[in-house]
Parts: sequence; structure tokens; C-alpha cells
Amino acid sequence: MSMNHYTRGQGDPHRWNEISDIETAKKEILSGNPFLPHEDAIKIVDEYCNEQKKKILDFGCGLGRNTCRLRSFGHCVGYDLPNIIEMAVEYLEDDTDLTHDWDYIRAQQFDLIYASLVLQHIPADELQDYLNHFHVMSPVLLVVGREHNDHFQDRTVREFICANSWALHKEYAYTKNELNQYHEIVVFKGV
Repeated sequence: MSMNHYTRGQGDPHRWNEISDIETAKKEILSGNPFLPHEDAIKIVDEYCNEQKKKILDFGCGLGRNTCRLRSFGHCVGYDLPNIIEMAVEYLEDDTDLTHDWDYIRAQQFDLIYASLVLQHIPADELQDYLNHFHVMSPVLLVVGREHNDHFQDRTVREFICANSWALHKEYAYTKNELNQYHEIVVFKGV
């Protein structure tokens, strides 16, 4: 499958380091600058759903840039750290399902787990635990990452995932972000 390269919102992405209050975050998010969903990855979710309603986990949802779009495919639950979820709750729609309760999440079944630019931030031992849980929770894991710099323990995140009960199912073209970095989109299936 060939995908077009695209450039998301304009502006200084380093602004996120300066944002410490919800009102500033809300203005940035609602302006769409540079906080937009990964539309190429959303298109892949759309292909996977094939016009059927699905239950999706947005793992590491952040402030919800993808969660809002993923809701259009059925039921989407956003999961992240408590302080991030607190901020997301402030501006997302009331019926958005957000949580920081891992026990609540891991007790559920999902049709797809969506992880965008998050796995490289998790220490290897914790990531291995999450991947083991994912394997029980869902047959499909869609990862948006930066293959060129998402490394830990001398392995890429992709190699780490494949070494932990997941098989590479489909790989998509790189997409370009506002920093002119390329992201890859990879779909894994449990083995």
C-alpha cells in the first residue's frame, strides 16, 4: 500500500515543553497547531474496521488527539498517566472514555490497540509486561513510531515487539511530521 507524505500543523512543536496549564494547552489543541491526529494511521484503522464498529484502546493517548478520531470507529478508550488524563478530561467531550486505571484496561478485550509515539518512552521491562497484556487483550496492535531513532537496549521498538509474541503483519509508508521527521506505521498481530 502506498501512502502520501503529508505535513501536519505549522508552528513550533517545542511549544509543548512550555505548556504547563490547561488553558494554554486547550488553546493550542483547539487551534489544531500542531496538535492534529495522525491521519495516515487513522486511515489504516478505517481500513481495518471495514465499516464495522470496533472497540479500540488508544494506549498512551496523551491529550486525546487520536482518541477523538478513533471514536468514529466504535468505542474508543484512551489510556495514559494520571496527570495527562486529568488534562485531557478538561477539554475533551464528556462522553470520551479516558482512564489511567491499568487494572480497568487490562480486564477488557479490544479489537485493536493503537499506540502512537509512546512505546519508545517505556522502559524495556515495563514494555515487555504491557506487550504481554496486549497479547491477551487484543489480536491487533497498530504502532506509530520513529524507526530511525526509537531504540533501547540496542534494538528498535519494532524488534522488541516482534521478540515478545507479536508478528509483523503489515508495514506502511513513512509519514512526515511538523519537524520533518518521518514516522512509520506498523501493524502487528499476536502469535
